[in-house]
Amino acid sequence: MRRVLVCPVCGRHVDKLVDGMCEECFRREHSLVSLKVKQLEIEVCRSCGSLRFRKGKWHSDVKELEREMVREASRLVRARGSVSAVEAELSRDLSLLVLRVTGKASPELSYEYTEEYVLRVSTIRTLCETCLGHVSKKKNALIQIRVHGRRLTQSELRELSKQVEDSISELATQDPGVVPVEMEEKPEGLDIYFSEYSAARKVAEALSRKIYVEVLETAKLIGVDDSGREKYKRTIRLLLPGFRTGDVIKFKENIFCVVNVTPRHVELLNLENYTLSSFRLSRNFTSRVTVLAHASELPEAVVVSSSGNFIQVMDLSSYKALEVRLDSQASLRLLAGQERLRIYSAGEKTYLIPSQYILQGAPRRHA
Repeated sequence: MRRVLVCPVCGRHVDKLVDGMCEECFRREHSLVSLKVKQLEIEVCRSCGSLRFRKGKWHSDVKELEREMVREASRLVRARGSVSAVEAELSRDLSLLVLRVTGKASPELSYEYTEEYVLRVSTIRTLCETCLGHVSKKKNALIQIRVHGRRLTQSELRELSKQVEDSISELATQDPGVVPVEMEEKPEGLDIYFSEYSAARKVAEALSRKIYVEVLETAKLIGVDDSGREKYKRTIRLLLPGFRTGDVIKFKENIFCVVNVTPRHVELLNLENYTLSSFRLSRNFTSRVTVLAHASELPEAVVVSSSGNFIQVMDLSSYKALEVRLDSQASLRLLAGQERLRIYSAGEKTYLIPSQYILQGAPRRHA
């Protein structure tokens, strides 16, 4: 025969008692947590609207702030039972915080349940470090974009500036703090100043996904803050490879024309046998490359005639006639029917380059 117990609090007939009362009465008498505070403060940036809790990280998304509050729940509540989950939700006007706590007040309870706790929230209008940096024009971090072994051309500088602006615009939709304090074009490259290192780092990472760069970071001590901690100005140097599409380079004792450069690979045309190869871009690769001539330095030539394995061309920069022997079927197929070429000469050796692989302008003819 089943044993029936009576709850002394509510009089219900139940199968078991927890600490002398039914489970429902036990739950009412024993909350899952007790509040450590009845009111908390949230800082709101009056410029960009970012939010911060307990001097933590600034968040542009309220959901990120709520997740941080969950991580900091032990500062808000004290567990009185077994807690398995906590959720936080701020009201639209940021006046209330609702904590939803799931668990059991006693291991003897037969199921988990969720309780809600409401805390009042007061907001403090201030400026986040990023906006304060813009106001005071602090330059605590710098991205320097340079090219190995040469200066950027004006067209490269314009294209690079556009890529930087596009990357910043994309990131700013989620994090307004990435907007730089200043962007300065220099003959040697591009300097981008930020009030926070984290913003500079995000922009550098976004750029490295669009173009191949080698990254070097340095830090310079500039003083101490109010708490006595050392403050540093950090520089992120992004180094572009010295070669670009159309350049003639030397790699592993072979002469190549650079056909295409992507954020991860470079495609090369071997000017000895006219075969195409793809290499993964890395510091190891770029350190072994020697730029022999930039595309803009390669003279233009016209094909005068061809016979068998020989092509006769005229160098339009000097009006000198040249005869070039082609030793492979690949070179014959590639150069057949070409009317205009670019040439690269090394001593007595002349290399012919199809014009479609050259994007830069050729030198002007001599008058």
